[in-house]
Amino acid sequence: MLAPVPAGFRPISVSRYGPANMTKSLRDLSWFVRYTTYAIVAGDPNILSVNVHGLREIIDNACSSAATIVTIQQMRQAAIGYFQDQEAKEIVAQYFDVVLTEFRAPTPSNKQRQGQSSDQQGLELPQIYFNAAERRQKFVMKPGLSTVEKQDVVKAAYRQVFERDIIRAYSLNISYLESLVKNGEISMKEFIRRLGKSPLYRKQFYEPFVNSRVVELAARHFLGKGLSSTEEFSKYFDIVTKGGLSTLVNAMVDSQEYSDYFGEETVPYLRGLGQEAQECRNWGPQIDLFNFSAPFRKVPQFITLFSDYQQPLPDQHVYGISNAPLEIQFGAIFPKETRNPKNRPAPFGKDTRRILIRQGAGIDNQISNPAAIPKKPGSLGPKV
Repeated sequence: MLAPVPAGFRPISVSRYGPANMTKSLRDLSWFVRYTTYAIVAGDPNILSVNVHGLREIIDNACSSAATIVTIQQMRQAAIGYFQDQEAKEIVAQYFDVVLTEFRAPTPSNKQRQGQSSDQQGLELPQIYFNAAERRQKFVMKPGLSTVEKQDVVKAAYRQVFERDIIRAYSLNISYLESLVKNGEISMKEFIRRLGKSPLYRKQFYEPFVNSRVVELAARHFLGKGLSSTEEFSKYFDIVTKGGLSTLVNAMVDSQEYSDYFGEETVPYLRGLGQEAQECRNWGPQIDLFNFSAPFRKVPQFITLFSDYQQPLPDQHVYGISNAPLEIQFGAIFPKETRNPKNRPAPFGKDTRRILIRQGAGIDNQISNPAAIPKKPGSLGPKV
């Protein structure tokens, strides 16, 4: 039995629509069949929730939503007719009903980064990807929680600030702070602040590092993110240089960004993939900062990355030092991993010429005839 036709539906004249538009419409509609098939095989309707909203925006520009709904209903009826088993028919109908429900629903608005400023990237995350992403559990300290639940929240705070469960791994805890936060005498925000000022945090994440790395790790622990810009880095670097660790912790915990995301009761969490819009200009360092191995990396990543972009081109291979084939620089064509190679690539611009190790006529090399390059200052030619 066919579903009722939506109100306002008008059949499309194929002759006026044109063969080219008809071909595009058939291609677009095949996406629905493809995604429905993927979802049935995977047994997960989230595939449809993510993709159907994106298809709606494309199809609305080509033809009406009512015409698309009628077509999907006919596709549903035809697909059910291919099966004899009643259970198979019900599964196909169920997934096509999800497609219809998602297509009728309005597309949710994009998620934006909170507290944007002039020095941060204003990127957006489609809500459909946020809804389909793997949910990261958030821990909130509420007065009505049981003793076990409060202990789980405290452990989550330890994992966020110290990057490990110090109770299970080292049989360590800060008992007087735990009792205060469990009894409601201090908030979770104040608990996080005092963990950051504790001798244990100072020993683990302040004393072994230079101030640049201290700022990067503190952003991960207290704000759940990587640094957004050189302006933000400079602000916190000045704070830790002049006032030390305690002043840095106060600045981050008392910031508007902390209040926007975590408030007084929520334990800070990593705002990574699927949680909010990601900034692309420091993508690599930010993802590395979320790894478990982040405390073992002594070299500051964020500020050295941007300093490389702002400095003249170093003596470095375009794909990273460890890939450089010049034995005159590194002693071997294939250097060993134990030589501590840096894999950070150098930004090569249009004024740069690569050194090609080969034999042959000069006309075959990258700059054709090197002798023809002008040598006068201010003249055109590759920089040395």
